[in-house]
Amino acid sequence: MEDNNIQKAEEIKPLEENVPLIDVKAPNHEFVSEGEKKRRACLAGIRGDYEFYGFFSILFGLVYTIFLYENPYGITYPLFVIGLFVFAVFVMRHKGVEVKRNAWFVAGAAVFISLSSFFTANGIIFTFNKWAVVLLSVIFVLHQIYDDKRWNIGKYMGAIVTYLLSSCCCIGCAFSHLYYYFKNVKSKRMKTLGMVLLGIIIGVPMVIILAVLLSEADMVFKNMFDQFLENYLNPWSMIKIIFKMGVGTVGIYSLICGAAIRNINEEVKDKRNAQPVAAISCMVIIAAVYLIFSGVQIIYLFLGRGTLPEGITYSSYARQGFFQLLAVAVINLIMVLCCIKYFKKSRILNGILLIICLCTYIMIGSAVYRMLLYVGQYQLTFLRIFVLWFLAMLSVLMIGVTVIIYRNEFPLFKHCLITIAVFYLIFAWMRPDYVIASYNVAHMTAENEYETVNYLTGHLSADAASVINGIEGNESMKESYFNRIWWQGRMMTFKSYNLSYGKALKY
Repeated sequence: MEDNNIQKAEEIKPLEENVPLIDVKAPNHEFVSEGEKKRRACLAGIRGDYEFYGFFSILFGLVYTIFLYENPYGITYPLFVIGLFVFAVFVMRHKGVEVKRNAWFVAGAAVFISLSSFFTANGIIFTFNKWAVVLLSVIFVLHQIYDDKRWNIGKYMGAIVTYLLSSCCCIGCAFSHLYYYFKNVKSKRMKTLGMVLLGIIIGVPMVIILAVLLSEADMVFKNMFDQFLENYLNPWSMIKIIFKMGVGTVGIYSLICGAAIRNINEEVKDKRNAQPVAAISCMVIIAAVYLIFSGVQIIYLFLGRGTLPEGITYSSYARQGFFQLLAVAVINLIMVLCCIKYFKKSRILNGILLIICLCTYIMIGSAVYRMLLYVGQYQLTFLRIFVLWFLAMLSVLMIGVTVIIYRNEFPLFKHCLITIAVFYLIFAWMRPDYVIASYNVAHMTAENEYETVNYLTGHLSADAASVINGIEGNESMKESYFNRIWWQGRMMTFKSYNLSYGKALKY
């Protein structure tokens, strides 16, 4: 079996004949598992085509460094994300993998999410955008190389973790494959590579000398050249640039190797083996409590009837408990999914789960109502607008959970992916800081003016600049705010230009 794998790997375009891709003379080679043999054979194909994968990994690392070095929010970030998916498609087609039609939604969502970074200055949105792009990129790759039509949420989460861990385990391949390439490359190729490296070694000093001479001839060019030397050619900057390029190159090569291994089982096992009696006895108690709680919400909160405990007003009663209700709603979602996944079908259990889902909607409505009353009293903050957004998204997610109770073949993961992607696009593009500033200023009174302006100028980003600039009075706080914005955006260049900072710096 091992000899067949070796022969197959050698046919994939080895760099030198008679050089074994798997060391069959290694001690204890007879104890290598079948999975490890398959892994080595897959990686041998990548190693045998190192000229392609190695070159594009280095090119990716170079683009990654040029576009994203000290540039978390500039115009080059969405351009990099576009390049990332173009690179992924190019590599897949090289491997003979055709891009699936519905994969373009994932790529498009990632591009539009990254583009929102150019239009906002909110640091939290920057962080969310980066993680969203990473997650969507991994889903894009998994969707291309695996048959994921029947995958559920748990299967996809496990596949994402497995793929990333496998890629981390392949970090050493970037160095071992490079060593193998230089050790076994043909002399003609080595000469060509040597001439290229020689040309670079000679060309870089000549470019520096010519640039120095040209800088003496033109003051504008001299200023640009001095800034370039200060920002990129000082020792600390050189270390950071080399490190970033190394991370980009090794990282993408490891991800390619992790995808080539294909060590994720496509089969989704039916785990609905547990008897539903235990789940029914547990869920029926929970459902009974939820029904009582939902009745309380309808009578006391929504209808405003009933007698409250002594010392509690309706306003204080309504403006509390939304975070607890949010936590319970999320727990309900997870609880229902676990029952569907692990317990055998039962009409009684399905009916109880349906009651829990309906009660969850009442809890979501209660949480939204309480939060709106709280916002009306204490105005908007980023956390409060995030909670309202999350509750709206959770209500749509619960539609899919409710449907899957009776239609187990319902593509819940696709429903969740589309819902989360669309809702997050709305959240990122609406610029929460601008919405917060607009609402708070519109509802500002003489009693809360100082607290409102102090919060806006001390906590919001450049997205709120136009609103804050229109506030009358409070000049000291406004000046402090615009000084902070100027300091944050003072180093903007063409590469790192951000539209939100660009507009704010005009005030």
